Amino acid sequence: MSCVPACTTCERLRAATLELVGEAGVDGLSLQALADRGALTRADVARHYPTASACLYETYDEVSASIALDMAGAFAQGTSWETGFELARRQLLTRVAAHPAQARLCFVEVLRGDRELRLRRQVTRRWIVDFLTGEYERRRQSEHLPELQIELLIGAGFHAISNAVSGSSDEAALEHRLAETAQALGSAAH
Repeated sequence: MSCVPACTTCERLRAATLELVGEAGVDGLSLQALADRGALTRADVARHYPTASACLYETYDEVSASIALDMAGAFAQGTSWETGFELARRQLLTRVAAHPAQARLCFVEVLRGDRELRLRRQVTRRWIVDFLTGEYERRRQSEHLPELQIELLIGAGFHAISNAVSGSSDEAALEHRLAETAQALGSAAH
């Protein structure tokens, strides 16, 4: 957690974390790298975040919370579960394209060896599954979609984004794969 709420130095360090992760992944992240990128001394960085990992975790939490807010906003705008899901999917694709460092952090680096980061990803993923399940049940009260089905489809979406961000597919392939996932979810519901 940052040293105090709304600390501008902590915000700058989280921005530096995203830049570094975007350039070289989590392996390039250290207190010294943050100090160099943030134009601070290593001691200054340590006063705000005792470790580079602490800054990484808070950066991940901030980005994933923002993605969750985007998703909730998309569903609030949607007139049905399907339109809410489609809006959320499109917003996520736009975000991934516009902010590749965020995408790399949330969909590629979280799968690497850092146990705490993987646990945080699981919390985020669980929130998404619970949110989608709740929205489905709220909007389509007469129908039931098994949570496991949403879990598997979200997993397929995460995998498609991870492949696209890590360079194994392009934006068009990502759009196609996520559209297939959304279509499969829609078909499964009927």
